[in-house]
Amino acid sequence: MRPIRCWDDATAQAAEETGLSDFPDTCPWDKHEVLDQDWLPEE
Repeated sequence: MRPIRCWDDATAQAAEETGLSDFPDTCPWDKHEVLDQDWLPEE
């Protein structure tokens, strides 16, 4: 799986906004899933 390049920036911003810090090192979804408008990750 190729990494999603904005993952580091996104998790840093999420950590700053939420105070949470336990994010995966890499995005668990591939770019096709993320870009699919009908797809949502499982809860």
